[in-house]
Amino acid sequence: MRRSLPRAGLVVAVGLSVAGCGADASSGAGYAFSLTDSAGVELAVTTFSEPVLQTGWAIDASTEVVYGEAGDDEVQFVGVRAALQLPDGRVVALDPRVQSLFVFAPTGEVLARAGRDGDGPGEFRRPGGVVHLGGDTILVYDASHRRFSLFDTDGNLLADRRLEPPAGGEDAPRLTLYAAVDAVGDTVTLRGEGYSFRSTSSGDYVWENPTLRYSTDGSLMGMVAEPTKMWFYGTRDGPRPRLFGGAQDVVSMNGLVYVGDRERYEVRVYDPPRGLVRIHRLERPRRPVTDETVDLYRTDLAENIEDPEELERMLGFIEKSPVADSMPWIQNVMADALGNVWVMEYGLPGQDSAAVGVFSAAGEWVGAVPLPPNFRPLEIGEDYVLGVLTDELDVPHLVRFGLERSAPSPHG
Repeated sequence: MRRSLPRAGLVVAVGLSVAGCGADASSGAGYAFSLTDSAGVELAVTTFSEPVLQTGWAIDASTEVVYGEAGDDEVQFVGVRAALQLPDGRVVALDPRVQSLFVFAPTGEVLARAGRDGDGPGEFRRPGGVVHLGGDTILVYDASHRRFSLFDTDGNLLADRRLEPPAGGEDAPRLTLYAAVDAVGDTVTLRGEGYSFRSTSSGDYVWENPTLRYSTDGSLMGMVAEPTKMWFYGTRDGPRPRLFGGAQDVVSMNGLVYVGDRERYEVRVYDPPRGLVRIHRLERPRRPVTDETVDLYRTDLAENIEDPEELERMLGFIEKSPVADSMPWIQNVMADALGNVWVMEYGLPGQDSAAVGVFSAAGEWVGAVPLPPNFRPLEIGEDYVLGVLTDELDVPHLVRFGLERSAPSPHG
């Protein structure tokens, strides 16, 4: 019998600060929003000086659906990386740790399972993402094989298509895939990793990760957006990332590509092939990294790493690594079905969960969203949130909550 999932009340209210378009700080609302256009790139900037009126969206836990725990076949998830809801309410999920693609009924029962560990047709080594191509066709990208595997929703393999390598031929660094996957027509967006590792003029290093677009037949169509970057710093033991240095994050949705910045609360929006079209920015002060912050990180590691050797290795890494001057704001970005951009904020060590902020499709910051504890969203639809909820035994469960979006209240 599975341990019951944690429940944080029947309704989790989503408090959104209302930011009125075109208002200024002198209006008494405590915020300012501006939208300017320069050379075809819109700059949307929101600045807050005090709390403003609240409105409520709500994540309704009473509508919870748990997948893979009903019917005759139970699914023991290990690490669900991607999940999506099909137009008819069925749900598709990919768990790379068990090398499997699952299809669930709207009520949670397993309808089909495909894939296994291996190198043959329809088998996986490092599956990273799944997209719906329309109809009954599902595409899975495998980083180790560098190929697309197409399945129908009954779990039958339709085709395996090897990807054309980027510049550098077969020896080019492999592409990996996290949440940065999108399909529009016969075009699929992939986030690369390890594409370029080079030294800078200061003697440090930068790790560049491209976002590439492929046709579903495997042919390369070109690069999307500028490469995301992570900086490494020269030490006596070689290049090391700075503690709390953060990294840029990228996600694609409905043909647009969103890049979260590592230095400020900012998301850049690309519309291929036009390029950069909009910058969403929330003006927030930097958060300095103090000795107390580093101590909190050490304490958090000690509480969560049971293996003594692994803990010693991580603590040694802290001692040898340079430390960033300030904490980043953005950990991950997501786009929902209505074009809003959800920002998973970089939390302080030891926090139960980091805050989540939302930009409107026009770039206006509309507020903070408290999600259920221990919940990691994978897809945000118009009226639902699909993701992984981890119970008190650290067992992951794939769940769906209803999402109610109420209209903003008028300013007082």
